[in-house]
Amino acid sequence: MAGHKLYAPKGIGALYVRGGAKGLDGDGDFRLQRIMHGGGQELGLRAGTENVGLAVGLGTACRMLCQDQQESMTEQMRQASLIRSLHVQLQAKFIGQIHLNGPELPASPINGAWPRLPNTLSIGFRGLKAQEILGKVQDVVSASAGAACHSSNIPKISSVLAAMQVPEDAALGTIRFTVGRYTTEDEINRAAEAVADAANELFKQSV
Repeated sequence: MAGHKLYAPKGIGALYVRGGAKGLDGDGDFRLQRIMHGGGQELGLRAGTENVGLAVGLGTACRMLCQDQQESMTEQMRQASLIRSLHVQLQAKFIGQIHLNGPELPASPINGAWPRLPNTLSIGFRGLKAQEILGKVQDVVSASAGAACHSSNIPKISSVLAAMQVPEDAALGTIRFTVGRYTTEDEINRAAEAVADAANELFKQSV
């Protein structure tokens, strides 16, 4: 879990390892392999002086998140509403085809859980390159091409989208939008307008 995903400081995270998971040794104990050697910090798995300030920040953010479960759910539903609005607007404004990566986002959790992240929209503008669209809207919209763990500037399909079996023409045009606690409806409307205009311009040039 990356701390900045829940408004903790950047540079801190937590890893949960389920008890009883089988490791490479097959004896029932999951044994992580260290990637940094030296001191014995983090149970000998990650050497280096621990940043107490960042750790406290992550703990505080988690505690604040858990203090009011109802407020947290209300905020999740608000963000889900913004994401659905962005998706609907882009579908209506873009003259080409849009591919939704993953399941549809409902108005509220199903059996207590969301089928996808309620604050994230991953869609592919079929036949276009995501980087070209983002290049035209960088002064208005901050979004990412591909998947969260795909950082290459070279146009290629991210391994995550490939594993999701997203069609190639949609994967290359995939943009990931994320909203947060401070995102407004007006910002969603302006983002939809800017992205659709840019995508339409590129689409007309490609046909």
